[in-house]
This record gives sequence, structure tokens and C-alpha cells, in this order.
Amino acid sequence: MSGTFGRRALLAGAGGLAATASIGRRAIPTAYGAPPEAPVTLKLADSGAETWQGNVWAHIFADTLTKQAPAVRVEIYPNAELGQDPALAQAVQMGTIDINVTGPQIEQNVPGLAVFDMPFLFETLEQEHHVQDGPIGAQIAADCLKAGFRVIGWFDIGMRNVSSNRGPINSAADFKGLKIRVPPGPVFLATFQALGASVQAIDFGELYTALQQGVVDAEENPAMTLKTMKFYEVQKYFSLTRHMASFSFAVMNPASYDKQTKAVRDAIDEAAAIATREQRDNLAKGEAGALAFCQQNGIIVNTPTDRQSMIEATKGVLQNASPEVQAYTKAIRAVI
Repeated sequence: MSGTFGRRALLAGAGGLAATASIGRRAIPTAYGAPPEAPVTLKLADSGAETWQGNVWAHIFADTLTKQAPAVRVEIYPNAELGQDPALAQAVQMGTIDINVTGPQIEQNVPGLAVFDMPFLFETLEQEHHVQDGPIGAQIAADCLKAGFRVIGWFDIGMRNVSSNRGPINSAADFKGLKIRVPPGPVFLATFQALGASVQAIDFGELYTALQQGVVDAEENPAMTLKTMKFYEVQKYFSLTRHMASFSFAVMNPASYDKQTKAVRDAIDEAAAIATREQRDNLAKGEAGALAFCQQNGIIVNTPTDRQSMIEATKGVLQNASPEVQAYTKAIRAVI
């Protein structure tokens, strides 16, 4: 597939788990007297399907990077081929993989990152972009770096909504006793507990089966995820709660980044920025189509009649959030 190179091949001498460069080979000078860049292979892994937005970003990044730095190849491992979350994030910290397209899994290492999960903080994805691309996003990226994760790019997942087999969600009362899977971030957990739901911890890569077997009644994700992960096959209702503006990001092992030449580091940064812009545009165009697709395949879509009751029920989440999240929330509200 585009942007991947020998995905299933293991790299000799490295167990296939780190960026490698050829050695023991004398470089041939170019016409201008500078040696060519040594070959570099970067391993990127995630737990989402190949059509998930994280892998859309990953393929744009991989293709762009190789065009800008022909010596660099990116091997993409989707579908939890190298492990489930949060093990993949830990693998980036340890340097056994180079890049992870991830999400709330690293909030345990970077408490302030959970601010992006605050319920009903953002009304649009554009508001979230404004924060991510500005000083607040830069400070959060610095927090991630201290924890062993170099943020190289952000991307959109979409406005999060609730799918369910129990019935449509129209008000906070409809969450009472609902068995719902949410990501492992503390704000996610607090939000749905405040709504009265029974929160279940299930790896994203195992969610389809959990819904199919009735282990949980519901999950919450944007329409594009409902389509790409085929949750519409095992869910009946989709309620447009718009409770969070969902994002994700790519993190790289800092040592893997730092050991590259300046030319390669610059190419990584530029390829990631291009992937972020293009993926955001692609998602904006695809959300409406994904919702229509799910409806055509049997999903019943509704707009909650009492969304305000959900907002009121979750107001206490901020009061119980970490000091970092409270500070970032205040800063965000000042700029959106």
C-alpha cells in the first residue's frame, strides 16, 4: 500500500523495532562533494484499521517524507500488528518503535493533555485547531517531550458522538446504566461517570468484537470512525451529542528523532505539517459522507432534544480535574 515499504519484514540486527541506517559502507561523494544521506527506516505503529484517520495521516506523512528525503522509508503497522494501546505508546518511550499514532493513552504521562478531552469545551474542530497550532499546543507538546514523547503532528478524528444498541440518547437521563466503552483518559472516565453511564475499559482494537458480543451497549466516536471501523455493523443508534472535539497525534521517540541528520529532521517536521493540513481537510470533507453512509447501512441518527442537560451534568468534571487541566482549560477559554 502507498507509503509503506516491506511492512512485515523484520530488519536485520534490530529485531524490526527501531529506525536503522546502513553501516559499514563507504558513501560515494556526490558531484558537489557531499555524501548522500544514509538509508533510514522508521517504524510507525497504531491499533486502528488501515482506513482510520490516524492511518490516513500516516500515509500522507510517509509518502511526503520519502519525496522530500528519498533515503527515508516509513513502515506502517496498523491494526495493532505490533501491539495494543497503551503498549505502543510505551514502545515509543523505550525506543522499540519510532512513531506511534496515538491519543489519550499517554495522558497518564502528560496530565495536561487531557484538557482536549474536556466535555463541551470546543464547539467546532476549528476552535481546537486554533489552540493546537498556537502557544498552548506548543506548551503541551513541550510537556509531552519531557515525558518521552516528541509530538510531530496533530490530526482530527471529528466531533465525538454516541452510538448505542440500547436506544437513542436525547438527554443526560439516557446515559443511566448504559454500558459504554470510552478511551482510558481520566477526563473521559469522569465525563461518562458524571452522566451515570457504566464505563468499560476495552482496547480500541477489540471494540468491534465487544459491541458484537454485547459486552458493552455503546461507544463514542465521530461518524468517520463509525464508518472506517465498521461499528455501524454492530450498532443501531447514533446520537449527535457532540460532547468532545476529538483529535489524535503522532509521537516519535526523541532519541530516534535527534539522531537523524538535520536534513532528515527538517523533512520529518515538514512532512508531518503537510500531513496535518491535508488530513484535516480530508476529514472535513468526509464527515457528512460518513454519516450518510452509516444511515444507508441501517444506523438511526438523532439530534438530542436536551443536550443542555448533558452540559449541566458534566460541569463538575473540571472541578475534579488535575491542576494542569484546570490551568489549560482557563487558558483555552480565553482564546476561543
